[in-house]
Amino acid sequence: MKLILLREKHGDRYIVLDKEGTWKKAVLLVLRRRLEDGWYAAEEPVKPEAVIDEMPPGAFRLRDLVQAQWSEYQAAVERYNRDRVFLAAVKRALDENDGDLGLRLLKSRDGNEYEDISEEIVEN
Repeated sequence: MKLILLREKHGDRYIVLDKEGTWKKAVLLVLRRRLEDGWYAAEEPVKPEAVIDEMPPGAFRLRDLVQAQWSEYQAAVERYNRDRVFLAAVKRALDENDGDLGLRLLKSRDGNEYEDISEEIVEN
């Protein structure tokens, strides 16, 4: 018997794959639940209000702080863009009932915190 093992935040989940093709349905079920539970949200980052060119001369600490805010914002924009692409792919997998794409998406997140997935074989 085969199982899908999902290592998640609040514990491990096991999905029994008792028939051929069941894994595709299971993968899509996992994606749908995670999407509904807000795992795959793409939240647009808020742009910092301060602008470095508007800082008073000699305000080096303030300039450093504003520069750090802008660096964080740029990193957040990159994450947001990646999240949007991933979210669109999840929705496409669900809309098209594409278990192969769904599995690739889940495996692409393997290793992220609370998102490990593996296939296990249990002997009878």
